[in-house]
Amino acid sequence: VLPVRVNVDKLLAKSGSVISVACGAQHTALLTDDGRLISFGLNTAGQLGDGTRVSRSTPAFVKERFHKDGSPIRYKHVVAGRFYTAALTEKGRVAIFGEGLEVDDLIAGFMLRLGDISPDEKVKQMAAGQEHLLLLTDQNKLYAVGSGHQGKLGLARNLVEAPEERALEPNLRRVVRTAALNRGARAPGKVAVANPSEKIVQIAAGGNHSAYVTADGHLYTWGGCTSGELGLGKFIRSIPKPTRVTLPTATPFALNVSCGKAHTAVLTTCGRIVTFGSSAFKQDGKRHKFWATTTPQEIFLGELAGHNEDITFVVCGGRHSAVMDVNSELFSFGDPLACGRTLRMSAAGSGFMPRRVPINEDASGFRLHSF
Repeated sequence: VLPVRVNVDKLLAKSGSVISVACGAQHTALLTDDGRLISFGLNTAGQLGDGTRVSRSTPAFVKERFHKDGSPIRYKHVVAGRFYTAALTEKGRVAIFGEGLEVDDLIAGFMLRLGDISPDEKVKQMAAGQEHLLLLTDQNKLYAVGSGHQGKLGLARNLVEAPEERALEPNLRRVVRTAALNRGARAPGKVAVANPSEKIVQIAAGGNHSAYVTADGHLYTWGGCTSGELGLGKFIRSIPKPTRVTLPTATPFALNVSCGKAHTAVLTTCGRIVTFGSSAFKQDGKRHKFWATTTPQEIFLGELAGHNEDITFVVCGGRHSAVMDVNSELFSFGDPLACGRTLRMSAAGSGFMPRRVPINEDASGFRLHSF
């Protein structure tokens, strides 16, 4: 359970260095500085992008694809869902490897169709949930594709009640409306953002919920809320439209948000972290006995004490959370099997308490620079 170095030296001899890492349920994708992809792990759905369904533990380059003019496609961002990998090309289009999204037939077998995205828009940011994908374009428009379970896509077209629905008997109308709100998208559909004039700076997707942060520091969430993961003060099956979250008075502005399977973590002003949602594995970092919380509350600092003003990023796994500071030190809390510590170290303290992750550097040394 301790961090182990993945040996990709032979591959990188031809391709520079790794600049980004994305992890799915049981597979991993790496992005190199020259725009190539490396993958390894489970491949039963084709998520490794090598054209096979053979799983492997050894890292290898993803099968190279080409533009119509014959030039090789290069990538600048990669994310991973439960059984799929999504990579953003240098031209602002999205390549999909695997079957976790249930999308329409892919162009040339790997390129996502535009759907509601106009031809003059380019995708600039992606966020992968277990079975859905969020896409933010250079025109400040947000799109979603994949499973619509519990309203996590937030599509504008799903929120519009058709005339024939209004004519139905009340109970049947409720059933039909619920089905419409949970409808998935086999191609990108436009999300009904709360305020189109607000600039979106960061997006996040989790198990059955989604979120975004605006340039003004406002946080919006939508989707499933059975564990309080939307931070809106209640347990409810779903809220299908982006809704603003009220952050604590002492930390009113969000800088970064991440969504886990059923919890959410937010980095706010002054380096403070608030969480909400499931606490089944103490992944919310709070010292309490409740199984979940429905409102944003600050975490217990633990070994983060004295580091909070230096925190630069927070990220959620399925059952744990991790924090990085400006000195590239990594802290984690939650499921001990996912926190990068020995079981003995985990047993020595409470799981909710953020603790430093021991990262061994080799002779050449390295710095952790991103999640």
